[in-house]
Amino acid sequence: MITGNIFKRWYKPIYIATKTGSMIDDDYNETSVYDKPVLYKMNIQPANASSDLEAFGETSFSMMRAIVPYEFFKGKIKEFDVAYVYTKPEGEAMNGDNADYRVKSVAEQNLVIVIYLEKITK
Repeated sequence: MITGNIFKRWYKPIYIATKTGSMIDDDYNETSVYDKPVLYKMNIQPANASSDLEAFGETSFSMMRAIVPYEFFKGKIKEFDVAYVYTKPEGEAMNGDNADYRVKSVAEQNLVIVIYLEKITK
């Protein structure tokens, strides 16, 4: 997939489902609609650095941070997409039902993209 990346040994399989829109259900609640989840491999770690705490406050304790190569992930992951970090998209009634994290922020930098994921509370 990607060669020469020093973070490759820490890559974990993560499914990401892209948000395509929203719809109103029978009870007039707005629900998000997602595409079929796509499997990626990325370096993902808990967001527990002091800069994360300054940026997100106590919310950072329930967040993960992924560092991915810019040239491969540019434009593929957006805010409000959902991620399956500790779960899998098997047996879902709708895409995104089993997701346990939501993409909070996508920060494009020179060589990498830093993606912050926030835990979904159900």
